[in-house]
Amino acid sequence: MNRRNTQSQNIRNTQSQNVRNTQSQNVRSSSSSLRSSQLHLSQDIESSQDDNFQREVNECVAKILAENFTLRPFKRSDILRNVSAKGSKAAKLIAAVKKTLLNVYGLTLEEYDGKFILINPKNKVLDQFKTKKDAATPKEVFLAIILTLIVHNGDELTLDNMKTFFDTLSIDIEGTDSYFGNIKKILSEAENQLYLEKTVQTQPSAQPLITYKWGIRSKHEVSKKDLRPVVAMMYRLSPDQLLAPLKRLYSDDNQE
Repeated sequence: MNRRNTQSQNIRNTQSQNVRNTQSQNVRSSSSSLRSSQLHLSQDIESSQDDNFQREVNECVAKILAENFTLRPFKRSDILRNVSAKGSKAAKLIAAVKKTLLNVYGLTLEEYDGKFILINPKNKVLDQFKTKKDAATPKEVFLAIILTLIVHNGDELTLDNMKTFFDTLSIDIEGTDSYFGNIKKILSEAENQLYLEKTVQTQPSAQPLITYKWGIRSKHEVSKKDLRPVVAMMYRLSPDQLLAPLKRLYSDDNQE
């Protein structure tokens, strides 16, 4: 009798242990399945976030490219207008936009005085002076002359000196010229596009001193060497006939 009771007890213990093992295995299986589901969910969320971030980057890039025809600076809020990005996310987004513009389009987004400008180093504004295939526009000719005069006058040009130069050509920069058109408008546009940097210094009992320097866009997009044909045109020479000091002055080694 005792032997039968012992056998019965052993059977019950074995059955109980099997039940516990099965329950434990089920729990572990459920836990593993839950972790796997959570992992897939996390990966899906990250993938969705990455896709959304890239979409926002593409929107910002498209906006910059579409609105850059004026060549005027962008505010940060202009770039981020159609996306929801603030703080560190905004900084990350701007960095990704810069990287895309550079790697895909060969363009650089430069920050200047709290604003951004799109720089195209390949878009040499003075290339027209190197070939007769495409004639330079009056606006480009005027800008080239001003940039040349700035270099010629120690990297800055006063408005008075500018007037004096154009007076010798019988051109009134305060008015409308038959070739250049509205010169004030050309100057203003060159300032807005950051080809020129204008400073105004007040003087006691005198007119303000207005000075022009190369703007940040010119420093990136214009090579001083490109100005040699303009200098030669002023001296009525060919670029090859320029004296050595002038060639050194208008050389890439002398570029700021």
